[in-house]
Amino acid sequence: MKRLFFLATVISILSFGSLASAQGIAAWEASATSAGAGFIAKDISAPTQMDIGEYALDTGGGVTYEFVFNADVRGASSAFMGSLSAPAGDSAGLKFDQWNNTGTYGATAFGVADYTSGVAHAVNTDAHAVFVADGTNIDLYVNGAFAETMADASFALSGITGLGHAYNHGNEGSVDPLNGTLLGVAVYDSALSADAIQANFDAFVPEPNASLMSVMALAGLLAAARRRR
Repeated sequence: MKRLFFLATVISILSFGSLASAQGIAAWEASATSAGAGFIAKDISAPTQMDIGEYALDTGGGVTYEFVFNADVRGASSAFMGSLSAPAGDSAGLKFDQWNNTGTYGATAFGVADYTSGVAHAVNTDAHAVFVADGTNIDLYVNGAFAETMADASFALSGITGLGHAYNHGNEGSVDPLNGTLLGVAVYDSALSADAIQANFDAFVPEPNASLMSVMALAGLLAAARRRR
């Protein structure tokens, strides 16, 4: 029983809620750079704001926003990234949890409309979400795979932008804070292809998979020991 408890504990630590390894994030960053990211940031554990650069929907087929994260909800709505009353770009947010506690990814044009996906978000586990805005819609990809199109939602966030929340330029305030860590953020002045998105996700996941394989090997050793007894 002690061996089984130990095994279950190891599996829970490595497979559920564990933050990505440095190797996995480094591999993701290299893949994102190769794919043409114009902005990359890592290990954002508290709401902050950064200059992400200038982007336009009419160049490169659109704009892509990519997030590697481990997060939970915080309040009625939580944003990966956002900007209100922005001097550059649109006043919009890309949501980990769409208002009001929907439990799904989404997007918001502040003061205009909420766009709620039918895709449940991943809570307290390492995950990957990509929003591809093409000037008409947003295509949402989760863990490397296409998940849903949010019709009529398409924004270009630019300049000083909130990461882990939506930054309000009007009063230097914050709305829609995220509870968790943005392990990696990348922005592209183009509509990233499905193949490139899959490649970025594949670059991120090998180390966690290797850890899981180690746990499986441990389970095999324990089973063999029991058979010998």
